[in-house]
Formats: sequence, structure tokens, C-alpha cells
Amino acid sequence: MEQPGRKIFTLDINGRPTLALQAQNIEFARGMCAVPDFRLDLYEITSDGVPICPVDSVFGLRPATKKEVAAFERAVGLAPAADDFTFVMLIKVDRVEVVAITSQADDRA
Repeated sequence: MEQPGRKIFTLDINGRPTLALQAQNIEFARGMCAVPDFRLDLYEITSDGVPICPVDSVFGLRPATKKEVAAFERAVGLAPAADDFTFVMLIKVDRVEVVAITSQADDRA
């Protein structure tokens, strides 16, 4: 569900609404989408065998529509609770590994 003080944004890849994410504002959302590892992860995701984010892809970020917000909220409601960065795919994808990334250092010796 949408957290107070946060908004839902949609990342369009090559003009196609591809994923929804939650952030305090659009500038923060742009920063999240600009993380090199995030884009590298998107390069590996396919839909019907076609990469959703070819190397020369153009990203566009905008406020989510009501339908996209509803899709985000439904998916987040079905997933285990998390305090980390969350995004929801708005398209069918072939396979996605769910990975939790935290900012805390690994305490293992």
C-alpha cells in the first residue's frame, strides 16, 4: 500500500509502462532508476523471450495512473512486508528472481 508522504511512479521503457515504484518524490524515484545495477538487472529481464530493456533503451518516469497505482497496491499487498525499495512489474515477464537489497553492511565474519 502507498505509504504516507510517498507517491507511486511509473517507469516507461521505450514508451511502454513497465514498472511501478514508490518514492517520496519524482527526483528520488529518478535517482533510484539511475542506479547502474538497477538498469543492469532490467537488461536481464525478458517478456516472451524479448528483453524488456535493451542496452539503448530510453527511460521515462512519470506519476502513475490510477490503474497503475491499483496494480502496485495489489501486488504489494500480496507480497511479504518489506522496508526496502519495492517495485512492481506492470508487464508479464518470463522469470524474475526476487532479491532483497539493504543498505546495512553484512555482519558475517
